[in-house]
Amino acid sequence: MKKFFRASLAAAALPLFAADNLFDEAELFRIPEVRSAAHYEKYRVEGLESILLESMPDADGGKCFVFAYFALPESPMPEKGYPAVVLQHGNTDTCFPMIAKRWRDRGYAVISYDHYGNLPETACSYMDRPVVGESLQAKRKFKLNSRDPRMREIWAKNIWSTATHAHTFLRGCKKLDADKIFLVGVSHGALNGLIVAALDHRFAGFACCYGCGYLDLGSEKTPYRTMDGFDPAFDPKNFLDKISSPVFWVVGTNDFAFEQICWQTSIDHTPSTDNQAAVIGLDHGARAANYDVVYRWIDARCGRDAALPQLGNNIRKHDRVACAVLCAGEGIKEAKLCFARDAVVTRETQWETVDADIAPDKLSAALPAGATAYFFSALDRVSGEKMPVSSPFTTIAR
Repeated sequence: MKKFFRASLAAAALPLFAADNLFDEAELFRIPEVRSAAHYEKYRVEGLESILLESMPDADGGKCFVFAYFALPESPMPEKGYPAVVLQHGNTDTCFPMIAKRWRDRGYAVISYDHYGNLPETACSYMDRPVVGESLQAKRKFKLNSRDPRMREIWAKNIWSTATHAHTFLRGCKKLDADKIFLVGVSHGALNGLIVAALDHRFAGFACCYGCGYLDLGSEKTPYRTMDGFDPAFDPKNFLDKISSPVFWVVGTNDFAFEQICWQTSIDHTPSTDNQAAVIGLDHGARAANYDVVYRWIDARCGRDAALPQLGNNIRKHDRVACAVLCAGEGIKEAKLCFARDAVVTRETQWETVDADIAPDKLSAALPAGATAYFFSALDRVSGEKMPVSSPFTTIAR
C-alpha cells in the first residue's frame, strides 16, 4: 500500500476565530507531524494505513501523537481531488476502522483517530486500553478520563488540537479537494466537534451526531448534569454562534445523554444549521458515523446525490399544525406528526405518531388531544434504513 504520511505539508489556512484564550491559535493551526505507525502491527487493518498524528504537545513543548487510520479511495480521482472526512469518536470509543473503510469505499479520503492517545484495542474498556508510546498519556503517566475533572480540560483541548491537525494534514494531501473536507463527530466527539467547528472555519460541513450544547437545560439524570465538576466554559453553547460551516444534526428523541430541549436549543442558536434529523427510538452509539442519512447529506454537498428533504418551522392554528417543505428532496413519500403528551419532555418520554398530510409546499396534521410537544418527520426514500429529517421540536404552552 502506498504511503502518504509525511512530516512536511503545505501551509495551513489562517484561522478565523480565537476561542477567548481557551486555546493558542498557533497550536491549533500549525502543520502537524505525521509518522508511520506500522510498528503497531497488531492494529493493522487491510486497506487502511496506520499513522501517528501529532496532537497537543506536553507541558514542556515535547511532541505527542495519537494513533489514526488513514486511507485514500481506489476509485478514479475527481478533477478537483477526492472529498474527505475526519471521523471523531465519542467518550468511550476508539478509531472506527470498519466505518473508515466504508467512507473510503464510497470515494472519500478518511482519517479516524483515537483522541485519547489509546491504541484501538476493542476487547477492553477505554480506561484499560494500551496507550500509544508517543502519546500525551504516556508522557504524563496518566489516563485521560472524562470523569476526572483534573483531566477534562487537557482531554478537551487535546481533542480540538487533534481535529484541527487532522484537517490540516488532509488539506496538505495533493489528491484531495481542500474545499470538500467534512467533520463527522459522534456523542462527546460531536459535542467537542461543535467547538472544533467554531475554531476551524475551513470545514465544508459538520455532521453532528447526538452532541449539542445547553447541557444545563437537561434533566438531573443526564450525564453532563451528574458529571463531577463539568466546566460550563466547555459547553458548546458558548461557541455555536461562531460556527460558519453548515451543520447537520442527527439526534434521538430518547437519547440518554442529550435531551431534546438541549439539542433543539442548540440547533436554534447555530446560524449555520443546515438540516436536522430527529429520530424516535434512535440508539446512541458509534454507528452514527455510518448512518445512511449522514452519507447522503455529505454526498449531496459534494454533488454526488440529491439533497435531503428539508422542513421549516412549525405553525399551529387551533387544532391543526403544519410546517413548510423547504426542499422536497426526491419528493416526500412518507410524513409523520410525532407527538408527546408528557408535561415535561425528557429522555423517558413516550413518543407517538400519526400520518401527516403531504402537499408540495407543506406538511400538516390534526394535533391529537393532550399533545404537549410535537415535530414533523419526512422521508423521500422509504426503502432501506429509515432516517427521516424533521422540523424543529416544539412545545405547547399550557
